[in-house]
Amino acid sequence: SLLDTIAAALGLSGSVITVLQLTAATISACLSYGSGVKNASKEKKIIIDQLFGLQKVLETIRRLVEDDETAASSRLPALNELLLGCGGELESLNMTLERDLGRRGRMQALIWPLKESEVHKALDKLGKLQDLLTTSMDVDQTRLTLKIDSGVESLQEQTAEISQAMEQAKLQHRQKIQKIYEWLAAPDQVSKHRNACNIRQAMSGSWLIEGEQFREWRRRARSSSSRK
Repeated sequence: SLLDTIAAALGLSGSVITVLQLTAATISACLSYGSGVKNASKEKKIIIDQLFGLQKVLETIRRLVEDDETAASSRLPALNELLLGCGGELESLNMTLERDLGRRGRMQALIWPLKESEVHKALDKLGKLQDLLTTSMDVDQTRLTLKIDSGVESLQEQTAEISQAMEQAKLQHRQKIQKIYEWLAAPDQVSKHRNACNIRQAMSGSWLIEGEQFREWRRRARSSSSRK
């Protein structure tokens, strides 16, 4: 079919655009049957509503493919097959509508060419294909969301580890600075004297102050002071 040829030549992007064009052409063909055409009003509205819904889904897919066709193809492996299915149904429906318009002319088309069973059959197929396309995108979005959530969680863990490492480094730095301040500070003589007094034993140093040399030194010191 034409869609197969385009898909082979232009890839996924070409398939989406072709199906969109077929959708628009089919809508146009339906609208060519005026309200006065027998049996057209109700069935035409149902088909057009279905086609507009399909068109909306296809536009979403087109934007997705245009952003990154390679990624879209890998994430949505069944997409091309679904597009081919849509294209086939639209081609068949459009040919039926255009065939009658071609024979009678757009101004003279007085009979709706589709039987009620054909309308329901076309709607059923197009509705299922639309649901499958929508489901494919929903699954794809779910995969992307899970991937993003996993990435965010991993990033949060890494951020927590970095933050913990930074806090540890700050603590070590503060401890080093404190040690430097303590090393540079003047000795606490009062504390040292108090500690020395606490550990002093009774009669410590008595051998010095009771010795003859110390007594002699004190006598000389007093003698020198009195002469002055």
